[in-house]
Amino acid sequence: MASPISFAGLSTNLPTDKLVSAIIEQESQPLYRMQDKQTLGTQKISTLRSINSGLLALNTSLGSLANSSFLTRSVASSDSTNTYVSATGSGAATGTYEVRVGQLASKAQLTSLNGLATANSTAVGEGTYAFRGLDGTTKTFTMGATDNLQTFRDKINALGAGVTATIVNTGALTNPQKLVISASDTGKGKDGATQFALAQVGGAANSLGIAGATLLGGNLQDADGTKANIEAKNALFSVNGIDLERKSNVVTDAVDGLSLNLKSGGQTSASTPTVLTVTTDKSAITTAMNDMVGKFNAVLKTIKDNTGSGKPLSGELNVRNLLEIQRSSLTGATSATGIFKSGAEVGLKTNRDGTLSLDATAFQAALDKDPAAVQSVFTSISEKVSKSVLSITSSGSGELAKIIQGVDAQNARLTQQISTTQSRLDKRKQALQTQFANLETMIGKMQAAGQSLSGLAR
Repeated sequence: MASPISFAGLSTNLPTDKLVSAIIEQESQPLYRMQDKQTLGTQKISTLRSINSGLLALNTSLGSLANSSFLTRSVASSDSTNTYVSATGSGAATGTYEVRVGQLASKAQLTSLNGLATANSTAVGEGTYAFRGLDGTTKTFTMGATDNLQTFRDKINALGAGVTATIVNTGALTNPQKLVISASDTGKGKDGATQFALAQVGGAANSLGIAGATLLGGNLQDADGTKANIEAKNALFSVNGIDLERKSNVVTDAVDGLSLNLKSGGQTSASTPTVLTVTTDKSAITTAMNDMVGKFNAVLKTIKDNTGSGKPLSGELNVRNLLEIQRSSLTGATSATGIFKSGAEVGLKTNRDGTLSLDATAFQAALDKDPAAVQSVFTSISEKVSKSVLSITSSGSGELAKIIQGVDAQNARLTQQISTTQSRLDKRKQALQTQFANLETMIGKMQAAGQSLSGLAR
């Protein structure tokens, strides 16, 4: 490998480039210190922002725990296969619910009397057609002389009448294409209507076998037209002996906080009911507790990893104190009403290294004893921590934001100082190079004069 180029003095044989570099290196020490300080400041800002995000995550986790996790319910059924009904719960009162499903809700449906040979070429019949939905509203559309079954289907779907029209190939040897109109939703319509109707108004016969009818005041009359051949039904069921009726098989308003999915009818008062047992979901609450503990420990780790000599949070004791305030709120006394008064009483522990942990056995025992009292503890904790965290993390006015603003201002000053110092060093280096060049020139002239005098002396 070739040796590095050295600009040693031609006359003095001095390593002038090395001398200049050594001088500049020595005089650059203040610059290096400023650069190191600025780098540390940038790392400090990044760390503070990470702590800010971590505290917000802790607050969110705690809020979710206090406001929703304690409402999670576990629902066990006496029917392991959920033959008649299944259920989920959130906030439902714990206890047992006996459910009998007598009849499922179903949709009204109309199938055309006649089928057609094709769906896209056979004409249905020219004229005006009227459709009355389960809401009692009549809507009309017009068919041209050559319009086919596909056109008829599309025009019904365009009415917005709460139905869906399809074409079904029945597989029959002749005229297999039939029109099927199904209600979009299960259950009876307005005033208990169970059938919708389709009719041809004042025109010639059609190929689908749809009956003719007249309009009175724009409305199709009850006795006119072709009615749905499958009637709509409401779900019939009972809860704890109380008979209920709903339009849907998914029932969310029969028992507060309990969602029932009715799956099969046929249970009568003489049948064995499906017994749903609703209990507090201790597993879900414990998982939420551990998530909150994990969020706290994550912030603590960030602070620990960046505290100490030469690290971004060196000297920032107030940052650590901010987290200590949250720890005190989590484990200390609260304004909760009930037999429990603190997180520590229900299993939240502070370890020797400062981290938090949850004694799951103690926590679940507390839930067994009085879940409402445990929830009251964490509702109180959540309110206190939320207020504190928001004051710390508030954009612009929060305590962390103020520290970040101070470091930003310091870094801005350092940027200016570094630029000024670097400019001065560049000029200093140029001046040194000029001085050494002048020295070489002067010594070179002196050496030349000396050689001339020596020649004359001979």
